[in-house]
Amino acid sequence: MHDAVAADHGPSQMSTINRNPNPTLQPAECISLSMCCSLFPACQCRTEASRYRILRDLQIESEADLFGSYCRFVPRRHLLRILNKERVTNHLATLLEDQKLLHELSTYISPGQGETCHCQDSLCTGSRIILASLIRIGKEGLVENLHNESNPRVCDKSLPFSGKNPLPDSLASLDEKERQLFKYAQLQLRSHYLRKVDLGIQTFERLEELDEEAALPFLLVDKWETPVDEDFTIIRRIGIDVDHHNLGEASDDFALKTFKRRPGGGEKNIFREEFIANQQTPQHDRIVPVLAAFKHRQEFHFIFPYANGGDLKKLWETYSSSTTAWYSPQWLLGECLGIAESLAVTHQPTATIEPGTQHILAPRLHADIKPRNILCFERIEGGEQSFTLKLADFGFSRRVNGDSTLEANQVTHIKTYRPPEYELEDIINLNYDVWCLGCVYLEFITWAVLGWSAVDNFGYIRTSETNDRRTSSVRGYDIEDTFFRKVAHAPRLYDLSGLKPKIEKRTEITSKKTAINQHVFRFGRGKTRISCEVKDSVKSHSNTIRNHEMCTPEFRKFLNFIETRMLVIDAGTRASSKEVEIFLRGMMNAQLNEV
Repeated sequence: MHDAVAADHGPSQMSTINRNPNPTLQPAECISLSMCCSLFPACQCRTEASRYRILRDLQIESEADLFGSYCRFVPRRHLLRILNKERVTNHLATLLEDQKLLHELSTYISPGQGETCHCQDSLCTGSRIILASLIRIGKEGLVENLHNESNPRVCDKSLPFSGKNPLPDSLASLDEKERQLFKYAQLQLRSHYLRKVDLGIQTFERLEELDEEAALPFLLVDKWETPVDEDFTIIRRIGIDVDHHNLGEASDDFALKTFKRRPGGGEKNIFREEFIANQQTPQHDRIVPVLAAFKHRQEFHFIFPYANGGDLKKLWETYSSSTTAWYSPQWLLGECLGIAESLAVTHQPTATIEPGTQHILAPRLHADIKPRNILCFERIEGGEQSFTLKLADFGFSRRVNGDSTLEANQVTHIKTYRPPEYELEDIINLNYDVWCLGCVYLEFITWAVLGWSAVDNFGYIRTSETNDRRTSSVRGYDIEDTFFRKVAHAPRLYDLSGLKPKIEKRTEITSKKTAINQHVFRFGRGKTRISCEVKDSVKSHSNTIRNHEMCTPEFRKFLNFIETRMLVIDAGTRASSKEVEIFLRGMMNAQLNEV
């Protein structure tokens, strides 16, 4: 096609060819070959047709920004495929004929297999995005000027060209409209690459802040799935393009936790606390890990593995132990052991800290153990479905002092599963979590023996048992869904401790002009002592399960341990998380020995 070349056309004139800066791209090449098609450079319609096909293919493969921005992004593999070396060479061949220069430019733009960009970044896409942006404004000839620059030679890693990073001198010939079009075009092609966070090294002060103008490589998984909207965060199920992360999960589905913006930037402090908490959480296969942490468009985000089985409460609601093939008492005991292991390693971390890391693991109180924070990960074993349970959400966890205690007012209030010492004590210890876990275990066995409806009804029964009226200043009944109730112990008649006379002055208005002043004498003696006890409804419920025909001997033994070692009012005599782990492991070993 280009054998007949005009003598006055050479490579140096490539960048000076005049083109429409905002062309109307044609869907095909010339309908018929005219005289201009046989000359070099080829007629503009051939170049425009090539442009059209490239831009069309990029548009087809682009993905929308899930956060409602104007941005889109082209997945890396599609960008590499559409603008491979051969296609780039063919497109540039419509503009110049020098084969040596064609090869140099195509290598600069589209490094082939086994080649890397001159920047030596293996993730760099060469100068493909720059070329596509220039194609969009009909100025791809300027790529020769970019190639000729050596200090520095730009590439896609140099993007974005914006206010803080102005266009290079090689693009100085662009007018204002072309500059704006170029900047817009580059946004439609770029996306971030998400790297797995190393919480042992990375600190909050070194948190990765991603370029706001580039899209995140997130894909919509299920448009009908509603995000989980919590007090401080929104949790979404997302997909991440496989070529845009090294998060190392078998599934391409992830959970994105976004912190809601709060007045005065309060979300930053909440995110920071959770970031530090996850830094100091041990790596354990029964603890849900943080995969990525970053800031993007003024919002803070975590990425976690996606729990395709939901949380434990959802599992109870969805499945019946009596009709589910994967369920067995051994499975329940094994999963309870796994959660106990995760809690024990949180309370007493034994991980060896590598030199150079920025933190030291210390005992931590999880402080928010409940079914919603135990996530279920589906697994397939021998063609059969099953679930692995993992402890999640360390956002409210607190580092415990050297004496293994913590001030009660530093712990977030837990409604149903909170232990009695939260109400009565100023200091709490790690066994706070053990009470919460005992509550969850009791509900877990309830589901296994009686089904979800019994778990739901158990909560209603607990609510019907109220606190002693004398323990609260609230008028009427003090109704709470807890596993314990507060009781008052009035002083005995002969207890004269604290005997004090009190005089109360009252004024009684008898008419508009007269009033009677009264002095009332009262004696106060002794102080009413307040304590806690396990609710009778909880004890009765445990007996109902124990006497049920579906309750196995292992479950009866487990129930006895929950009642006598976990749901114990005195935190000092309550079992530690390590003792819970040892108990359950002993039960599992006994099961294996019987087999």
